[in-house]
Amino acid sequence: MRTTPLRLWRSALVLALLGLLSACHRTAALPEVATLLPEARPLPALTLTGGDGQPLPLTRLQGRPTLLFFGFTSCPDVCPTTLAALSAATRRLQDLPRGSQPQVLFVSVDPLRDTPAAIAAYVAHFGDGILGGTGDVATLQRLTRAVGATFAVPSDADPARGYGVLHSGQVYLLNPAGQLIAVFSPPHDPAAIATDVRRILILVGDRS
Repeated sequence: MRTTPLRLWRSALVLALLGLLSACHRTAALPEVATLLPEARPLPALTLTGGDGQPLPLTRLQGRPTLLFFGFTSCPDVCPTTLAALSAATRRLQDLPRGSQPQVLFVSVDPLRDTPAAIAAYVAHFGDGILGGTGDVATLQRLTRAVGATFAVPSDADPARGYGVLHSGQVYLLNPAGQLIAVFSPPHDPAAIATDVRRILILVGDRS
């Protein structure tokens, strides 16, 4: 059977459209940004001080996944951009069942300046439902070591003169049991974080 020019043109058009759709799909695909731990890592039984000034035991986080981030309220760039990204990521996950919707916990590693009231006012800028807390240096060191984070406050820190605090930029994902299961490295993109949280929750569910 002879192939007419019209048939050839139609075939070429179909192949071109298929190629375009494939290219669009590749472009829209989001990169995997999280490192999934081979096994869930339990955290120490410790209690922070919440933004309301009341004790905030880590056990209170259980029942929902948690996106944990360390920083300080005077941070000029990394902390506000990260919290804004986490807030946007959680909004993308509001279609999940309540028990699978991640909450955000911001832990200040600058207890000298960051009072509970200051932390509460700070996290409120990034949306409703973001938890804030801090603790004494020993408590913060136990928590950061448990997840593999670091922080450093200058030995001569003086609130009257101002100072910076070095801290990890990663975000740590806890499962509903309060165990560390994944680590997100910067830069933090809300869409990529939301996509990976969905993937991780499915993988973790398959493991259980």
